[in-house]
Amino acid sequence: ESHANQQITTQTQAESFLHKLDEENDNMYIFSIGKSVKYGFDIPIVFFTKSDLSGCTTLEQVAQKLNKDGLPNIGYKAQMHGDEHAAGEGALNVIKLLDKDESSYLLDAVNIFVIPRMNPDGAYKCKRNMITAIDASFSNRDPNRDMLALNIIEQRHYLNAIQLLDPVAELD
Repeated sequence: ESHANQQITTQTQAESFLHKLDEENDNMYIFSIGKSVKYGFDIPIVFFTKSDLSGCTTLEQVAQKLNKDGLPNIGYKAQMHGDEHAAGEGALNVIKLLDKDESSYLLDAVNIFVIPRMNPDGAYKCKRNMITAIDASFSNRDPNRDMLALNIIEQRHYLNAIQLLDPVAELD
């Protein structure tokens, strides 16, 4: 029996970690791009910006503010494949680094957003593929094969965020 779940950050731990960092940083904001379908996990998106997003309650409001501030948006998404835990753990470390005061100079030039775990259901089950889809024939499909077809709901959440935020660059 695999004990991989005991060696990685759980979704609950990741969200607690993010909220703790958010309490300590005026330039960090946490929102959601949506929920995973199978287990209903939140898919957080973390923003680092000098724009005040504290009054925003939706991703649409965030995008309006960021798109008005004149700075380019740069994105980073991780762990599209649930069994690639190093990507999600790495994204949490990038967030931790961006949370430090010595990184705040970056925000004079850009807004940064990070989606640390695109596939929380797959991460929970240690499965490469997205577990659910709009059409049952697409369930358990590799998310890389669905980027344009958009049969996987989590991919639709992601596309919505990208269309709203219009990043000049995005890392995966």
